[in-house]
Amino acid sequence: RRSRAHSRRDSRNSPTVVSHLIAAFMGCSASKQPRSPSSSPPPSRHASMRTTGLDDMSFPARLLDSYDVLSTDSLDAYGGAFRVRGIDGDGEFETARLCAVRKASVKRLSRTTITPEHFQAEAYAMDFLNHENIAKVRESFIDSTVKPNVGVLVRERAEGGNLFNELAKRRRLEEYAVRKIAVQLAGALKHMKDHGVVCGSLNLETIGYKTAEKEQVMVLSMRNSTMIGQPAAFTQEYNEYDVENEMGELEVRTYPVGVDLSYVAPELMKPGSRRRTPAADVWAFGAVLYTLLAGYTPFTGDDISDVVEAIRKGNFTSFQYDLETWNGVSKAARDLIGGCLRVNVKRRYSIERILEHPWIVKFDNSAGSINTGSVMGHSTGTYSESGEHSISHD
Repeated sequence: RRSRAHSRRDSRNSPTVVSHLIAAFMGCSASKQPRSPSSSPPPSRHASMRTTGLDDMSFPARLLDSYDVLSTDSLDAYGGAFRVRGIDGDGEFETARLCAVRKASVKRLSRTTITPEHFQAEAYAMDFLNHENIAKVRESFIDSTVKPNVGVLVRERAEGGNLFNELAKRRRLEEYAVRKIAVQLAGALKHMKDHGVVCGSLNLETIGYKTAEKEQVMVLSMRNSTMIGQPAAFTQEYNEYDVENEMGELEVRTYPVGVDLSYVAPELMKPGSRRRTPAADVWAFGAVLYTLLAGYTPFTGDDISDVVEAIRKGNFTSFQYDLETWNGVSKAARDLIGGCLRVNVKRRYSIERILEHPWIVKFDNSAGSINTGSVMGHSTGTYSESGEHSISHD
């Protein structure tokens, strides 16, 4: 295979349709629209945020008017995440995420910036998805007085850190611990689906523990969220590579850039895959479980094209390949992962089937019930773990 340097941009996203997507989010949370930003001093250059300390940075005045910025959580190409505490609040620690925001133009957007629509889509989605396993958004706004504009999203803090760091410390997690995580994530994904939302961002870095006791997990980011079946509020870029088909001819194939491919469903590997469904979240859910149980991601290869080909074909590293690890994992857990990592979307497990799977329902009754949703703060349904639900194997 030969990787190509040039990339391709999925330009099918219509601004008109994107505006309808944002309007849908706004309609679900009309009382919590972003406020107009106040004037603020120029922020630090985002390109330098990875190498400078907290004392060298400046932040939007509106953020500093309400919060003390205490420390840096992480820095990335978009900006970073910072530990903050409300000046006049109850003293709880929260996380403020900053990113550079630019309007779309005929020129290709920088990979270090996002559009206002993209930023607002995540804020609206997390705001109206009122669920205990989705981090609550305290406020979000775009400071348009500086160039580039700065988007600020202040959300509930994951005091116990994210799953990526947890796995790095422990190498892999015990099955019971992974199962507790799976129960909570499944409930959150069911809630998203019931509200017409695809998360689109599920991976080890976007899932964190709510408290230091590490009993409850939360989805921390939905940067690539969309409404089910609707175009995304962002433009996805793709790289190309050549692969030899069965006839000995070279074919050009693509993969998305700027995302963690370990959790990206095969149907999202090519341009035009902009109408996302909950099936993509199910794939990511299966990849998360696999990685937590094994300590490594399900799809591997000598280079990125090998990894993409493995994902396209659903050739994850076989359970029989690493008997030392997988012999200690129940058959039910392996069955659930296999059902989530099916290339054929119609044969892939649905979120409902995940909730009825024996590993979720009967593995251990001590973990309680599964919260599958809430409206205006009130629970709308749970899946009992008494085993009363029937299991469908169609």
